[in-house]
Amino acid sequence: MPPHPPFDAHAVVFTAGLWGHTRPMCAFAARLVNARPNIVVSFMTIPGVISKSREEIPFGAFIALPEGVNFFNSNLEGVEDDFIKAYETLLAEDLPFPSVFVVEMSMPNAHGIVRARSKGITKVITWCPISLPFVVSAIQSCGEASVDSVIDGLKSRALLEGKSHQELADDFFRKPLKGDVYAPPDLPEISDYELFPQQIEDAPFGPRGEVLLSATRGLMNCDGSIGVSSRVIEPATCAWVQTALSKTGGAFFALGPLMPAVTSASLGATQKGEFAQSESESTDVSLFLDRMFKEKGAHSVLYISFGSIWQPLEPPKFWAFLEAVVEKQIPFILTDLGSHPPLPAHLQSAVAEGALGLLRKWVPQQFILSHPATGWFLTHCGVNGTLESLSAGVPMICWPLVYDQPTLAMSVSQVLGCGFELEEVRQGLGLKYRASTGKTPVGTVEAVKAEAMDVLTRAFSGAEGRTAREKVEQVATKLGTAWDSGCEGVPEGTCAADLRKFIEIYLPVV
Repeated sequence: MPPHPPFDAHAVVFTAGLWGHTRPMCAFAARLVNARPNIVVSFMTIPGVISKSREEIPFGAFIALPEGVNFFNSNLEGVEDDFIKAYETLLAEDLPFPSVFVVEMSMPNAHGIVRARSKGITKVITWCPISLPFVVSAIQSCGEASVDSVIDGLKSRALLEGKSHQELADDFFRKPLKGDVYAPPDLPEISDYELFPQQIEDAPFGPRGEVLLSATRGLMNCDGSIGVSSRVIEPATCAWVQTALSKTGGAFFALGPLMPAVTSASLGATQKGEFAQSESESTDVSLFLDRMFKEKGAHSVLYISFGSIWQPLEPPKFWAFLEAVVEKQIPFILTDLGSHPPLPAHLQSAVAEGALGLLRKWVPQQFILSHPATGWFLTHCGVNGTLESLSAGVPMICWPLVYDQPTLAMSVSQVLGCGFELEEVRQGLGLKYRASTGKTPVGTVEAVKAEAMDVLTRAFSGAEGRTAREKVEQVATKLGTAWDSGCEGVPEGTCAADLRKFIEIYLPVV
């Protein structure tokens, strides 16, 4: 049968199922449909995020893969057959043959599966859902060797030494750390171990070497790449990746921030999508913010969230920070900390009936960041939350844990000047001398409490806090123009230009 008449182009997107990676992909799909006439987008992911995705993009075809399997690995282990079956079922649909397949960078084996069935038509586009300086650091760790040769060498060593490939990949990234100082693009000079501020073995989805190697291979062996990074935040790194990909004929497109807009007519839709995920808790949050705005004024509330996966690894340090918040009578909203023990008794009264704080399992983050009562954001510096906070003009107090979070924390605090990074919450390698700050953290609970009192004072009532707010508002203005269409005399924004180029190269209108 011929293709469905309204469609002359077809794009397929595939995410691992982590909501933090899926939500920006939803925004990309929405942008693509709005910018490219007569295109259909097929969305492959696990059932657990499909309902959330439909709140973000109420169109397109959703292809559910089996629930309960782990797609966040380097080789689709155990689920490759499910992926092949789902993709071949999609190819049998009455739709144009896919022109592009956008896939998580950590799953390069999907590249080969798609290419083997592409008839030379489908271009494989690597989706990079994390901040680029961290990825570039991983690539540069390979030295002059190719990523493929490093992987092959580690697999050969695993057979000879009786170790697993995973163990050797971990060693590859961690054992050589000696405090060597270097300057990654868009960052200050850093000690090599500054990228590991916490005891990563204890962290969920710790930055395992195999995942890093797989992600870098996915980026270097593609027809093109889309990143959620922004040329406003990471211009030199975006240029570095573009140059690297151009050597093999690829192209790079920086489309961050990728999220539903929170201005003008789109605000209602954004709130509807966020609020639908938990109506009762969203209502509580809205009432709390309105009350604090009335009682304590603008920029008075501290929003505290470590995302849907991460959490501080040492609860006593977090309680020490929260004690400082309560002692300074700063109103706060705190999201659920997962496996953390309950709040200590002496802190429970602060969240009893929302006296000073609100503790909720889930909150509408973009809504909170856009509310005039919100003053600061205590965050682990995941890429989505960081870009959302910068876009909303909310300065940050950074508590990075793993992956790209340390590079984003340094970018926010030291490069952009849009907040502060906590030093004393670090542990393990993180307690060594930091070339970027010239400090050596102590790391005790007492030191955390003292630093918290100091940082909160500077943030909420000091000159440095006012300067950080001015700078983040300047960044927000720049990010706010990234998606300008270039119509009616307004210059085309960097993201709009990159999306236009992506369509011209891979999805041209015939």
